[in-house]
Amino acid sequence: MRTKRYYGDQLRGILYPNTTSDAKFDIQAAMNVVGQATAEYVKMSILRDKAFTRTVAGNWVVEYDDVEVKWDEKRKRFYTDLPVNIIALPKDQGVYLVHYQDTPQEAFKPLSIGFLSSRKNSVSQLLEGNYGYILSEDRLIYVQEMRTDCKLTVHLIPNHSELGEMDYFPIDDSCIGEIMRRAVELYMTQKSIPQDKMNNDISE
Repeated sequence: MRTKRYYGDQLRGILYPNTTSDAKFDIQAAMNVVGQATAEYVKMSILRDKAFTRTVAGNWVVEYDDVEVKWDEKRKRFYTDLPVNIIALPKDQGVYLVHYQDTPQEAFKPLSIGFLSSRKNSVSQLLEGNYGYILSEDRLIYVQEMRTDCKLTVHLIPNHSELGEMDYFPIDDSCIGEIMRRAVELYMTQKSIPQDKMNNDISE
């Protein structure tokens, strides 16, 4: 499993291929710019190529199991807290797929934020028995009664900038070169390095 730390080390090899193991190198800064470059690349490529569909090309989606459904007594609604921050994308593509673990064939329907108010009196009829959700910041809000005794599986496009050091870092191998070149640009800009060269032997 390739982590954010792994790609931070890749950037170190590109920027400083001849340094010794005890050489001073800010691995945290390297991981930060790799995260920024990857999130930027994913967002721009989806905006450019897939603005009118929810299909996402590339290995950017991560599956999270054992996600809970909760009940908000104050607001009288069922909801789920997302296990990770996602990239803000058109058509809420950051939440790619949601379903109960025991019924993966029955994917929930993504709905617009105004669905509840505009369809207040006919929610169940319009969904024809299917489950629907609304993305609200870092939470999924459901438009029907949910089972709280079962867990969900959610497929998300996480915000790479906010993943932890040892978290799985989803990245499409075909894009690594371009992402690393952007990471080099960001790193040199942030560190004020007056040079424009890099090791082209990028490991994929």
